[in-house]
Amino acid sequence: MAPRIVFGLGNPGEKYTETRHNLGFRVVERVAEALKVRLKTCGEMRLVEARRAGFKVVLVQPLTYVNLSGMAAVRILDRYGAEPEDLLAIVDDMNLPVGRIRIRARGSDGGHNGLRSLISELGTESFPRIRIGIGQPAGEQETTTRDFVLDSVPALERESVERSLDRAVQAALAWIRVDDIQKIMSEFNRRPEETQEEDRRSRESSDGES
Repeated sequence: MAPRIVFGLGNPGEKYTETRHNLGFRVVERVAEALKVRLKTCGEMRLVEARRAGFKVVLVQPLTYVNLSGMAAVRILDRYGAEPEDLLAIVDDMNLPVGRIRIRARGSDGGHNGLRSLISELGTESFPRIRIGIGQPAGEQETTTRDFVLDSVPALERESVERSLDRAVQAALAWIRVDDIQKIMSEFNRRPEETQEEDRRSRESSDGES
């Protein structure tokens, strides 16, 4: 059985650590913490293998830079005899507002160079992905896309970004457990406040029945 591969996109090097473009790396690091394993450098990627409930999990941070992420994806799939649908890509997304995540089973690159590289190298759009919203430059700010994604997350957005990272980690861990992207989409594509409201109603209903 092929492993479940969590593949977070980002750029290597300390100067990129806190940038918007490295949210995928940060999710993989937090998933590794949750699974109590440590990523290690292996050629052109940092990775770690783990076993959970009888199956293998592989966490990956490609070191090829975002724009060439597809090269590392092909190599990791070949290494483990896996298919694109076994790989969960995690990326930042300017098309989503800060604080939101969106999970899809397939789709276009949406203008993201890392997804474009994955689609080109894998020869398919059919691989699951978690997109983490970073928004767009505000107002009349003259900022190129490259400058924006390579800028650090500003202080005013950090709390929202932290919540979205935590939610992305929960989604990735859920995907590892159940390997059912449709179920994960149903659970995590709702706004957090919608989930909280549903939980509140469920608690009130339970109280009324007791």
